[in-house]
Amino acid sequence: MARLPAFVIAAALSLTAGLAMPAMAQDREPQAPAGYGQYQAWLAADPVRPGQVEALEAFLTAEGVAGIVPTWQLIRTATSWRACGAPFAVPERASWANMAPALRFVRDRVIPAIGPVEPVAVYRDAAMNACAGGARGSAHRSFHALDLIPTRRLSLDQLTAALCPIHAAHGPRARIGLGFYAGVRFHVDARGFRSWGVDQRGASSPCRR
Repeated sequence: MARLPAFVIAAALSLTAGLAMPAMAQDREPQAPAGYGQYQAWLAADPVRPGQVEALEAFLTAEGVAGIVPTWQLIRTATSWRACGAPFAVPERASWANMAPALRFVRDRVIPAIGPVEPVAVYRDAAMNACAGGARGSAHRSFHALDLIPTRRLSLDQLTAALCPIHAAHGPRARIGLGFYAGVRFHVDARGFRSWGVDQRGASSPCRR
């Protein structure tokens, strides 16, 4: 097996070490998210991938939602990717438009309230979704959803106090779902207004308190 260049290994180690490692509700084997060095290695492993990522970036730019989060984070699969497959995947082009409303909500409502966020799990195909413990009809499968963590240090109470009123006020019209998992990991999707808690049930949503 070919050895990765030293700069790729160093970048992966330094970036992965700097990432928070929140507890997960959906991924059966929680692990640190893939870092940028791993993304570079994944990109270089298949000559088709750079063109796919460039096409996705061009689409996001045309929709006015590029740069809200780094594109390489937007194609993360699951935090349990080591047990389930690849850390990154570009969804089929037909589903790209599904992500735009969720990104707009993150840009216009979430980031102003809690600061920058980092996607840790976004698109999952059927096999990855099943391995990661996602629901059969998960919004991640259709590229509607992002699991996010705040990059600022926040408690769960601070997170919910900021996001729940915003979701109540703006979520219905934008058709946004908001879920909370263990730690400060939370979920935003554009597949319908609803909210849930760590057991993935509406009754446990901290927004109902």
